[in-house]
Order: sequence, then C-alpha cells, then structure tokens
Amino acid sequence: MIKVKWDSTYRPTNGPNSSSNAPTTSGERPTLTALMDGIVINSSSVSSNAGTTRRPPMPKWDMGTISEDTMPAAFTAASAGWSNDRFELTESGEVRNKATRQRISKQEIREHGEEVLRGLIDNVHTRMLQELLFLEQAIPPLDKNFSVAEKLLVFVCSFRGLSCGIWSRSVLLKDGVRVGSMLPYFQKAIAAGYGVLVMNPNMNTQLMVTQDGTVEKMPIRGSSNAEDHCDHVWRNYIFPSAAHKVHFIAYGYGGVLVTQLIAKYRYELKSRLGNVAFIESSHKIDPSWNSGFKRFFSQHSISWSRSDFPLNTELSRDATAFATSGGPSGTGTTTSSDDAFSATSPSSRSPKSPSAAQLTGFGCICLSAGPCEGANESPAYTTKEVLDTVFAFLASPTPYEFQRRAARHWSAS
Repeated sequence: MIKVKWDSTYRPTNGPNSSSNAPTTSGERPTLTALMDGIVINSSSVSSNAGTTRRPPMPKWDMGTISEDTMPAAFTAASAGWSNDRFELTESGEVRNKATRQRISKQEIREHGEEVLRGLIDNVHTRMLQELLFLEQAIPPLDKNFSVAEKLLVFVCSFRGLSCGIWSRSVLLKDGVRVGSMLPYFQKAIAAGYGVLVMNPNMNTQLMVTQDGTVEKMPIRGSSNAEDHCDHVWRNYIFPSAAHKVHFIAYGYGGVLVTQLIAKYRYELKSRLGNVAFIESSHKIDPSWNSGFKRFFSQHSISWSRSDFPLNTELSRDATAFATSGGPSGTGTTTSSDDAFSATSPSSRSPKSPSAAQLTGFGCICLSAGPCEGANESPAYTTKEVLDTVFAFLASPTPYEFQRRAARHWSAS
C-alpha cells in the first residue's frame, strides 16, 4: 500500500485508534496539497525488507489509502488529476483551449489562471504519486528506514508560495508541466538510479478544527519555517538513510537552505556529501567560514546562472575575454546540440552575467546556463536549459572534473 492523502481526507475522529472505512468515490483524487505536507520520496528507494512505509497513529486525524495494484497501467492527463471544461492538458504538458486548440493566452491566464493553476499542481502531484510512485511523508516523522539507495538526490525548491515539485507557478501556467514542474528532473533521476527526496520547505502551517468548530492555522511541528523544515528532514530522513552519497539540487532560495544545512552538518556530511547543483541560487558564503570549510564547499558545488555567455562557460573575470574572442573555436557556438556540454548562442535579449562580487560570494565554480528566453522571463526557465548538464555534473567525481570535461568539449569544438 502507498499512503496518500485524498481531497478532504482529513476528518475529525474520536481518538488515535479510530479510522474511517468509508469507500472513496470516483471523484476523489490523491493530492499532495492537503494539510500536513512535509516531504515526498520516490518509492524505488523504499527498503525491500522494511515492509510498508506507514504513518504512525495520529491523535485527531485519519486518512484514506490507495493500493498499488489499483493504479491504472497508463497515465493520461485525465487520469492524472486534470479536469477542466474549458482547457485541456496535452501529452506534452501544455494547456490549450479546447475550442481553439491554441495555447492558453495571457488574457485567459488573467481570467482563469488560478483555476488552471490548481489543476496543473494537482496534475504534477498526482503524477508524482501514481506515475513515478512517490511516497508522501508526514511531519512528525515516520519510519526512518525508508531508503536503501546508495545515492540519494534531494530537491529543494525556492521560497514563499511554491508547492512541492513546482519550479514556478507562472512558468507552469505559461509553458506547462514539462517546464514549470520538476517532473522531467524526477524522471531523469529515477532512470539514473537515484533515491529521490523532495523537500517542501514552504508548507509551514496546517488548518486545525478546534472543539468549538472554528478553524485555526497552526504551525507544523518540525516545519514551522523553511529552516526548521530542512533541519527536521535532515535529522529524521536524510541522515538515518543508507545512502553513501547525498546529492542536492537547489533552486533560488533553496540554495540558501542547502548551504545552511551543509554548514551546520559539515562533519556528518564530510564523507557523505556528493555533488551540489545550485540553479539561479541566492546563496552566499558566510564570512565566518574557515578556509577548510570553504575548500570543502567548493569541492562539491557548482552554481549555474543564465548569462550572455554559452552554456558551461565559467563566469569569471576572463569570461568577457572569452566572449570577445568568440569562444575557443572562434565562433562562440558548437554543433553538438544534444550534448550536456553544448553551448547556445549569446542573445542580446538575455540578462547580463552576475557581477564579480556575486561570483565570489557563491564560494564555488560558477557556470553560465546560457542565454534564456528574454531579460524579463522567470529564472525558472534556467532549470530547463541545464537539466542534462546538471545530471552530467552529478555523475562526475568532482566539480573540477566536470569543468575539465566541459573545457575539453570546447577544445574539440
């Protein structure tokens, strides 16, 4: 059995041992957006001898379940939580008007955006549970022996308002789930044999019904804020896991959270930290770090930011000279478009590179994600551009080896 929450599943009960056996209806759908979201893990990392991962008895709430053998063999947009009379979700993950067959317009986003967004988020969460067989974990903790994967990949999204598994709400609306959600990353990670854990640092409160029937918003124990959530997940899930190497992908403010986590648990991570991929991160090194820890941090991390320069160009003071000379080949481009190290042509519309001060503050190798789709576009588009190159980095022994491979690619171009 895979434990999931259903819409409106949380119901007051009379005690910790009471449970509801009422059958679910066909209109109910599994969701990760219910009251006590914490983290989700991919079920491929569940121990074969650990039995079923179950929630502990809960004092005032109970929940429904869905068994693996009841899941449909094929997953379509309709069976993955999408239902809308006006718009359809295509196989490529785009939202289109049913009548005109055109992609959702800006005017339609203004008029129906919240409704469509809720459906898209439900679609992502349902596919995580059903198609990719993720397990939802609650806070307070469950069994700690969920993972026997030798390598664990932890995703940490940005801050404020983002749901689990979503890079950007606006990009999700405009370009669909293949760009605005983490699903392509999850699929690639699972195919590469990673155990996958997805933090949800933005779920910090839950709605509780008091004895007099009023609803109050209460902080979640172990997840009252983003930092508290990450610390709780480390102590109760990541650290006790069997993973020999723990890798991270952090986007936006998630980079700050991961940096703080690594700094706080540097000794526990000394032999277990794998590679850390920062994407459009807002992290900075702490001036109080000693030289030894600065070296340790830099030996495991690469940060990607979109810029005028081709993909995987090192963003340093000599990047300008690199661009002026047209790159190692004298053209500024390569012909291998499918390679994880391949470059894209500079764009006059793309944002400028980070400043030298910003690059120094990252405390690690800083590489270009290439030009994005426009200066005013969301930085979440960077996640699409660097997907292949991030996983090539995660598979590399060190950031420096990855950088050398990228340089050799340029030399051969």
